[in-house]
Amino acid sequence: MILTGYLFRLEDEHQVIELTKHMLTAKLRPEVIQALRQLVQGDEKLRAAVQTLLGWAHELVIPVSQIAAVSMEVIASPPGQPESMALTVKSRHHGGFYIHQIRDLRPEDANRLASEIQKLIVPEF
Repeated sequence: MILTGYLFRLEDEHQVIELTKHMLTAKLRPEVIQALRQLVQGDEKLRAAVQTLLGWAHELVIPVSQIAAVSMEVIASPPGQPESMALTVKSRHHGGFYIHQIRDLRPEDANRLASEIQKLIVPEF
């Protein structure tokens, strides 16, 4: 479903992915973050580690103007489990590149997101 301003938007059980003409974002759902915090509440060392990891990685924000390439790969899954894909986004950063991965996507969602990103980053002639 395309909502106003979004070229792509996906909410699943653990993440929210949004693409606009200017920005790609992927973040954990608030209830997942809360569940992680509750899970480690009794262990100070684990609580501090989860807080640190959440500070680093719970929200990915990439300006579309910085995206250099996008690709997909299949993630191995156990027999009987649905196929899962990872979307790899290569972005420019201070003269180098970052490689970001958005995992656990259904094949149709990964294809659609990759296609929408490609449309935005391919120069028009």
